[in-house]
Amino acid sequence: MHTSIAADHIPPPDIRLASLNPPEMQRGHSVRELPQVLLRMKTCQWRAEDIIALTQAPIYDTLPRALIPWTLKYKPPLMLYGWPVDFTRLLHIAEARNQVFFENIVNHVGDVNGTAEGIQEIHSQEVDKSFTVQYLVRALGKELSPCPPIGLRLSLVINHPNMVIVSVYSNYDLVNPTSDEFVERLGVALGEEERPRWYLNAELYHWRVHESLT
Repeated sequence: MHTSIAADHIPPPDIRLASLNPPEMQRGHSVRELPQVLLRMKTCQWRAEDIIALTQAPIYDTLPRALIPWTLKYKPPLMLYGWPVDFTRLLHIAEARNQVFFENIVNHVGDVNGTAEGIQEIHSQEVDKSFTVQYLVRALGKELSPCPPIGLRLSLVINHPNMVIVSVYSNYDLVNPTSDEFVERLGVALGEEERPRWYLNAELYHWRVHESLT
């Protein structure tokens, strides 16, 4: 049973991906240069300290070549290219566009004796922050391109305190990469001042054997 990736056994990247040279990809980054926490297989025994270590995994300005998906045996962790979500700023943008959505909240209030007869339902509305920002991101994507990236969404990541990012695409979307122009225009629309970076997905943070070999 494989428990970690042996650097000498990593197959070469798919020739289609190797022929690409987007600015966010480091072509010279080898598996040996990745931190140990990014080399663990799904089949490992994951301890609490391993998960804690994942929260400290590097956030990359450029994607290491070693994290490009292979076609032969191993699938690397899912890396997402995007920006950490600033809910306050994005909700202001949504409000200015009249695209704020609410959710109905029901609270049950009872008397001090806890009798069923004394329980009342209090109905209220609160802003559905996640749905509002998700809608905003997708609406902006459609305004900026007739075919926005399929990976454009809110995503959970493990190595940033916010834990939620606006992801544009992943390391599995490099065959047909999103244009830099779209990324730049989306960043402006979202009020971002920095380039997006590569974050580690909160669920697929391990290497996996390709499904065809399991």
